[in-house]
Amino acid sequence: MTGKLIGVSVGPGDPDLLTINSMDAIASARVIAHIHATGRPSIALDIAQDWLADNVVEIPISIPMDEDTATRQAAYDKAVPLLRMHLDAGHDVTFICEGDALFYASFQYVLDRLADDYDVEVIPGVSSINASAAAANLCFARGDETVMALPATLNDGALAARLSDPHCTFAIIKLGRHLKRVKAILKRLGRLDDAILVEKATWNDERVVAVKDYDGDAAYFAQILVPAIRNEEPEALPENVAIVCLNPAALDAAKRLRSTLPNSVLWGFSNRLDKNDVDKVFSNVAETLQDLFSKGTSIAAFAASGIVVRALAPVLADKISEPAVVSIAPDGSFAVPLLGGHGGANRLATAISRLTKGFAAITTAGDSALGLALDEPPQGWTVQNPSAAKPIVAKMLSGEAPGLSVDSGTADWLSGFSDGDDVLVTHKQSGHDGLILHPPTLSLGVGCERDCDPAELKDLVAKTLDAAGLSPDSIACVTSIDVKSDEVAVLELAEGLGVPTRFFTAEQLDAESGRLKNPSDIVKAEVGCAGVSEGSALASVGKDGTLLVEKQKSKRATCAIGLSPTDIIPEAVGKGRGRLYILGIGPGTDSWRTPEVTRILSAVTDVVGYGFYLDLVPDLIKGKKHHTSNLAQEEERVRHAMDLAAEGKDVALISSGDVGIYAMAALAFELLQREDRAEWNRLYIQVEPGISAFQAAAARIGAPVGHDFCLISLSDLLTPWEVIQRRLKAAAEGGFVVSFYNPVSKRRRTQLAEARDILLQHRDPKTPVILARQLGRPDENIRVITLEELMPDMADMLTLVMVGGEDTCKIERGQNTWVYTPRGYGKKMDQKNENV
Repeated sequence: MTGKLIGVSVGPGDPDLLTINSMDAIASARVIAHIHATGRPSIALDIAQDWLADNVVEIPISIPMDEDTATRQAAYDKAVPLLRMHLDAGHDVTFICEGDALFYASFQYVLDRLADDYDVEVIPGVSSINASAAAANLCFARGDETVMALPATLNDGALAARLSDPHCTFAIIKLGRHLKRVKAILKRLGRLDDAILVEKATWNDERVVAVKDYDGDAAYFAQILVPAIRNEEPEALPENVAIVCLNPAALDAAKRLRSTLPNSVLWGFSNRLDKNDVDKVFSNVAETLQDLFSKGTSIAAFAASGIVVRALAPVLADKISEPAVVSIAPDGSFAVPLLGGHGGANRLATAISRLTKGFAAITTAGDSALGLALDEPPQGWTVQNPSAAKPIVAKMLSGEAPGLSVDSGTADWLSGFSDGDDVLVTHKQSGHDGLILHPPTLSLGVGCERDCDPAELKDLVAKTLDAAGLSPDSIACVTSIDVKSDEVAVLELAEGLGVPTRFFTAEQLDAESGRLKNPSDIVKAEVGCAGVSEGSALASVGKDGTLLVEKQKSKRATCAIGLSPTDIIPEAVGKGRGRLYILGIGPGTDSWRTPEVTRILSAVTDVVGYGFYLDLVPDLIKGKKHHTSNLAQEEERVRHAMDLAAEGKDVALISSGDVGIYAMAALAFELLQREDRAEWNRLYIQVEPGISAFQAAAARIGAPVGHDFCLISLSDLLTPWEVIQRRLKAAAEGGFVVSFYNPVSKRRRTQLAEARDILLQHRDPKTPVILARQLGRPDENIRVITLEELMPDMADMLTLVMVGGEDTCKIERGQNTWVYTPRGYGKKMDQKNENV
């Protein structure tokens, strides 16, 4: 009888982490096998030493780790006959292995050679990845997140493709000499800041450090842990995309995509989809795709790649100017850029894959093989001459290392280059023959008199840049003092340059006074700091930056330029102009929410609102900071929203229905008027309408507000009941259709009955009354009664009560009941008949 091959996992390093089964197996072993790198001691043996029997037979296997794969495999082949000898003699062979025996472990190579001929038992253990996560106090995965182990030995393109999934936690193993290369990829993908390096987890000399702070090579047993992005910052999503859906199987995914991509339009194939489920319908697939493409519209098609390619083949012309086209699997699991890879399709596919938690199948040569796209650089960078990228990529694909020269900027995303000038990274204007990349390393500090002509400031900046030989494409941000955050000239300058504005307090700018070239006592007395343009330029580039161009002046404006040796991240300097968006999200259903509200919700950083309202838009506000309060705390909500915006954040203050009808917009402007706070007065405020409950109710039941109507809130919490009574009488006498908001509450039980009685003094008891509850939500309910039947217990705070006017009619046709208020066309029709 032959012996058994037992694979025993001994854990990551600390002997205390051996399982009881592993300790028992080692203690009872009579033949122990283990590997060690040639010239080095066995790690597994060192961990298991205290449990070995005195008379154990030891089989050390030396593996030349520094040699090629074939040489290492030959070493295993050489060791196997000795293991077979013991097994054939009936001896169990216990093969000890660090970590887990079946997870990137040496035991697998022995198992491959012996499993078919002998009984095998494997005892699992704590893997190095689990140990590293514990050492870093990192929650490795939660919910529907995924986990992936990646050997650092993969090529750049393979690593970049896998690391692009934001919902996955990664463990990058076999690090060693690959650290610098992996760091560059992580930085390019925006994952470096959260990455953690763990070296020798659970050993006495364990080390845990942020990857961005670790230089040089790492130990072979070091790992990088990259956590999933759980509070993802809003990013600029592709806009105005045509989402094309061909069949019902893809409709849910297409709708989710439409709700997230700003200003997108969902096109549905009329042969298979209901027109009520989409924005537009079409009957000819090829003609529709060709028409969208020819108009320059980006296309995200839930359709097979072959269908899309064959449809568009006749209209393909110029790949530089043509729009992005992406093919998507019905469930969103894969997004494949088909056309315009470096014209936005790769970015669109990546955005889609993040939204659907699928994969973007990037196939452009630079991205897939090299892990970079020279003509689509990181955010903030620009390419002066994109056509010059092609020969550079060709060199790299053929194994050459093109030359790279860097004047400024964080260029470590450009890996695989040598010294030279094939690629020039510069903040200067240049006529260089090679590829020219402009990094975001210039800070444009400006100052001006109140109501300065925007053209004057723009002209001053243009002349200053030209005189200094600087490229406007390297300007990362326009900066100034915070009292200028609503200055039209400053805001239009930044908009024209396509960069954000950032602002500093007088105290922050005064801290730069020792570095100013042209301090001014007059400016100091006026605004509290000795220089606005120079000060803000310097504050933006930090202590390692310099004042590249000192203050330049026109009649009413100044500017100065700072240079940072590394990329300027605008969000990390000063603060932006706060933006408060006061939004009506409609009654509840996504289809009743405006595209502009959807776009804004996707872009803001913070959302403020009653918790019930936030629950109506969960997909749009996922990952954003939520600020909720009780329903009655309206003033606290509005104040908090305005204070958050004053900190420079983009804030959405949310109400259901229309935000200007019995909602938060009026309160915001009332506070703005009453308190006259400078930081609030400078805010950008935008109010966006929503479908109100009375509109939704009217649409559901026909056209009851076809003629004059009014809205009245029956809540006397803020308005005296005497005032409400006066308005009720006027509405009753005027014959208006009346919609009652806040008809009853737990405390208020009499107002609706009193309102009914006032209306009955001037209205037919049989006047139709519409009771509409939970409009646009799953438990929506609408019924029609008469005015004399209306009772308070028929409504609650979620009910809209609409009482017909003096001419409102209820009609029944077939199975349908409709309510409408005629506008007077009947008289015209009668007159026309009389004249016939």
